[in-house]
Amino acid sequence: MTEHPKRDPLHLEILRAREAHRVWVDAWSTPPGTSFDDVARRAGLELLGDRWEVIGRDAAVDLLTLLLHRDLAYDGVVVPAPRARELAEGFVGSFGPAECRIATNRLVHDGQFESAWNGVTSFTFDAGVIVVSQERAGVLWVADED
Repeated sequence: MTEHPKRDPLHLEILRAREAHRVWVDAWSTPPGTSFDDVARRAGLELLGDRWEVIGRDAAVDLLTLLLHRDLAYDGVVVPAPRARELAEGFVGSFGPAECRIATNRLVHDGQFESAWNGVTSFTFDAGVIVVSQERAGVLWVADED
């Protein structure tokens, strides 16, 4: 009998809460020097090289809150804003208080996603964050269709 690793309870909550065409949420141990492209490759996302947008923790929480709260295609409410923020803070916080590097393919400005982005999936709309700390890396990504 094959043993499957247990899913992180927070990851399961995110998967249950955010209805979308596809949601990627995972984290794993990683060696120092792991790049954003290394994480994207492991998650099955396309590589962006120097086109990743590096952001801070607060910006990552804001981006993930919007991503969980609103549908990327029609801007409809998917997860209530307070719950979306709680999940976003939980995901970013799961990488600990130490310094970490965070990147996205799509920036948020004045509470809205910018209209231009570098897609990393075959879906019409996608956005998310990749987090790399000293010992762990992870991804929370959402893809929607119109």
